[in-house]
Amino acid sequence: KIENARIAWTGAPGGTAGMFAEYRIWNRERSVDEIRATSNRSLPASTPGLVFTSAAGDWGKLQGGAKITKTSDLPPILDASEAAALDAKYAKNRALANQSGDAARGKLVAAVCQACHLMGPVGGNIGPNLSGVGAMGTEGILRNIIEPNAAMENGYRIYRVELKNGDLVDALYVSEDQDAVIVRAPGAEDRRIPRAEIRDTKYLRRSLMPEGLLDAFTPEQVTDLFAYLNTLK
Repeated sequence: KIENARIAWTGAPGGTAGMFAEYRIWNRERSVDEIRATSNRSLPASTPGLVFTSAAGDWGKLQGGAKITKTSDLPPILDASEAAALDAKYAKNRALANQSGDAARGKLVAAVCQACHLMGPVGGNIGPNLSGVGAMGTEGILRNIIEPNAAMENGYRIYRVELKNGDLVDALYVSEDQDAVIVRAPGAEDRRIPRAEIRDTKYLRRSLMPEGLLDAFTPEQVTDLFAYLNTLK
């Protein structure tokens, strides 16, 4: 019997500013591969070792400001063929990442990342600071590169500004005042958009981080890139 479980709870003022699709309780510690393989796929309640899943609709007694809402603003659930393709991509790049590479060459490859991310004193201020990214470990880095939309903070979602002339501006939200909204795009200065020109604004269910980044690299470049990223701790 589970009582008084604090799931998705923090001491932050106002409570946890986040949301998730479901939670599961297991009777054993699961491996990294098991967690990754099922994080975006629903599981039947009869799955061995699965003690509880909120997918059945029972979330228990909610506390504070927590509430249940139906929303499409979540990463999509993969079908069988999509899941198999994703598994193959992880296997391929995990094998490359675990090989011995040249960190010096990998630093040159990482110039692509520095268009948006700070790595020490060098890089852009669009995405999260990656100066300590090596502490995430290979699996964590792989997940963030291969599935950038799987888990992201609101601040790094694409912020879309629809202008009255029909143009769309997809960028990083910076700030706003009563007269304008300020956004930032890679390789450009912050743009101040007058409210008089704006029809609508909203966050998209996509990260500014592009998908398929590793697909553009040779196998050697992937190995060298991870050799460099793992030195950043």
